[in-house]
Amino acid sequence: MRKKINLIALTAASALGAVYAIATLLYQGTEFFAVLIHMAVACLLCFVCYGGKFVSLFKTVCLFYGVNFLLGGGISALYYAITQNASKTIYINGTVNTLYADIPPVYFFLIAGGVGVLCTFCGRIFAKKRASEPITIKVCGAGCAIEFESLCDTGNLLRDPYNGRPVIVTGYMTVLPILPFDTKELFRTGDLTVLDKVSTDISHRVHVIPSSTVSGSGLLLAYTPDKIIIGGEEKDACLGILPTNEKNDFGGYPAITPSILC
Repeated sequence: MRKKINLIALTAASALGAVYAIATLLYQGTEFFAVLIHMAVACLLCFVCYGGKFVSLFKTVCLFYGVNFLLGGGISALYYAITQNASKTIYINGTVNTLYADIPPVYFFLIAGGVGVLCTFCGRIFAKKRASEPITIKVCGAGCAIEFESLCDTGNLLRDPYNGRPVIVTGYMTVLPILPFDTKELFRTGDLTVLDKVSTDISHRVHVIPSSTVSGSGLLLAYTPDKIIIGGEEKDACLGILPTNEKNDFGGYPAITPSILC
């Protein structure tokens, strides 16, 4: 889902999950309420780790359950397949039960590793599928908002060296409406000698980024608007603006976005 990872939030959610796992050993209640509590805690863990509004949180929780079912279910299925011939039938309180033998720890780690590789493989396929689809970007600034479609590209690895933000590359004409007035000449011409005309109130939003392409290396002017929204979520990114009076064409779209934001 290309969620931004916050190590502090991830650690907090993991610690909370560990405490809950121990608490379940002490909780004695009906199965119905236990399921409700499990689901509520899953939502809480995902919210602590990733935040987001209702729709985004719902998708995150679904993926959280899906990955756990795939990992746990895959490990359990392979475990039962391996120990099937070593199982025994026993009677407990008048009922027939199947007792499975333990398997060596090395087998368990091999199974867990194999299922982990399967999850990673499935995740990469999903990521490539998403990267091949255009996305809609909403940019807010200068008291207005614009929307445009963008090509999602795994090859765009450009980041602002000042703050580490991924860079969405587009053209001057595409983002003209959201640019402050005193920056328009700078981004239209790409002339760094007019950089001193930018107001000190917004000069911290304008950066010069070294960039490399198949045609060579150069400098790219970047601007951080008020907001960049992709898929209903605000993204921590900036715009790399090419100086041209014509709309740029990136595979039929006016912008090219790093796949990490898609």
